[in-house]
Amino acid sequence: MGKARTIRMQHWRRKMWRAQQGLCHWCRHPMAKDGGPTADDFPTFEHLIPRSHGGLTCPANLVLVHRLCNQERGAPEPILNTETEAPPTALYEAFKRAGLVSA
Repeated sequence: MGKARTIRMQHWRRKMWRAQQGLCHWCRHPMAKDGGPTADDFPTFEHLIPRSHGGLTCPANLVLVHRLCNQERGAPEPILNTETEAPPTALYEAFKRAGLVSA
C-alpha cells in the first residue's frame, strides 16, 4: 500500500471514528482509538452495501466496525435495496456534520 493511500485511510478512519463517537457500527461497543490492526477492537472500514453486491468505496457507504465484527459478518446481503432506498439519513447526517460528505 502506498504512503499517500495509507495517510488517506488514517485521515478517514479518524474522521469516521469521531462521527461514530468511537462506537462500532454493528455492536455499538467502543473501538480502540489507537493500536495495531491485529487487535480485535481495532476500527476497520465496513461497506454498508458490500462491494460484492455493487457497493462503492465512498464515505456514504462506509462505517467503522471492530476488526472482529467485520470478519464475522463476511459479505451479507445488502442492508439497503439500492434501487429504491438511500443510505440511512441519520448516518448520512452524522457524516455531513463530520465533514465526510458535502452538503
